[in-house]
Amino acid sequence: MPGVREIAQAAQVSIATVSRVLSGAAGVSEDARRRVRAASAALNYRPEAARRGRPKRRHAQADTATAEPLGGQVLLLVPGTRAAALHDRTVGYFAYVFSGLMKKAQEAGVTLNLTPYAPGTLPDVLGAPRVEAAQRAGARGVLLLFTTRDEDRFLERAKLALPCLALNRALRNARVTVRVDERGGARAAAEHLLELGHRRIGVLAGPARYAFFEERLAGVREALAAAGRKLPTSHVARAELSPDGGRASARTLLALRPRPTALFAAEEDFAAGALAEAQAQGLRVPRDVSLAAFSDFVLSARGAAGPGVGVTAVRVPAFEMGYLGLEALLNAARLGVRMRQESVLETALVVRRSAAAPKRA
Repeated sequence: MPGVREIAQAAQVSIATVSRVLSGAAGVSEDARRRVRAASAALNYRPEAARRGRPKRRHAQADTATAEPLGGQVLLLVPGTRAAALHDRTVGYFAYVFSGLMKKAQEAGVTLNLTPYAPGTLPDVLGAPRVEAAQRAGARGVLLLFTTRDEDRFLERAKLALPCLALNRALRNARVTVRVDERGGARAAAEHLLELGHRRIGVLAGPARYAFFEERLAGVREALAAAGRKLPTSHVARAELSPDGGRASARTLLALRPRPTALFAAEEDFAAGALAEAQAQGLRVPRDVSLAAFSDFVLSARGAAGPGVGVTAVRVPAFEMGYLGLEALLNAARLGVRMRQESVLETALVVRRSAAAPKRA
């Protein structure tokens, strides 16, 4: 199903430009607007089909919500360190999610009230006085991006006066869940590396405080276990979210003896760091070491790993996740306690030339 990514590629514009054209926003040249519309028509892009075609509804129990615009506002809570990425065209994941949120907000007639917060302050931000004041001011719900596991545990205990959705999280007792199959996507990438013949796979993992990184690591372990193998602790290197962190992790893994024949980067920034470190060590991808990554936004395009060599990556339906997440939250605001829904969006492995059969020793 074509989406904003494919339209942006066909029209040779940014994802943000596509989002602005599709939502009817200003600030786009007439030439760019014409190219986006032409690409949308050529690809037979339909927003309704795009958002309905990908998720697997594990279970749903909800009345049909009215199509009338709801109005009001939704509090969009984002860690302060990530807030700027919502508007950064070079940061794929957040830009895609935000585009989906904005599209649905425009359709529903609601305003997204961006609320950055500092680490450790979420209980204060969502304290009863503040939430009740926001409700009196017209807030319809609370949507959170990029929560940590500690924050997830707080949300599981919290009794908020407004419907709440932590996007891409499977919180215990949550009435509404919209998330990506993180574990399945990572498992598919690891299975691909195993099928190519790799037996020594190193994982560039993220901080354990984020549940989605643990899901991706679990997916790799599941794939290896199914093949009768284990993932040694020495073959997991954790890093903070940055290319520099990925490079340091890659340096650790590439120093192992025997060296891993393939690396799985649990985040796109890690893959960028791994490529930089491999190049610094005179290693070629995939001749000397294969590489696969989770997420397929900026780095994984053609040529990222060298002339004509794109990065094999797990594609994440981030636009759809943002759109469906806000849609589910607004439905919960309309239907209240009657609303029950869990949507799990499928990923897809995009095979490129950064992963190949390992060299024979």
